Amino acid sequence: MPKVVGLKQSLSALKYFAQKTSTTPKLNYILIRNVNDSPEMAEKLAILVRERPFIVKLSTLNESGNLKSSTNCAVERFENILSQNSIKTCRFTSLGTDIAAGCGQLRQQRDLNES
Repeated sequence: MPKVVGLKQSLSALKYFAQKTSTTPKLNYILIRNVNDSPEMAEKLAILVRERPFIVKLSTLNESGNLKSSTNCAVERFENILSQNSIKTCRFTSLGTDIAAGCGQLRQQRDLNES
């Protein structure tokens, strides 16, 4: 987006873009343990994207500092709630996390080394 706008305005613009281009945009939702992976947050997200032609791409956070990745159980529960609300989903799995080379992890290591 060329300028900063609110979330609802951004979603409306994305819906317009989807209609004009006949595409199905994916919204990336990064699940963070005990921050935004609760059933209540899934319900809120479902309400927010309902009636919009989007796919919600669920990703788990690559752990960084005090922020932890959501459990598999929490991700499945979150995805089920979205599905029950007729929201299409897909999952993204980050590669390289087993060797601390996932998205954001290399930067975190560099920052620690520079401290």
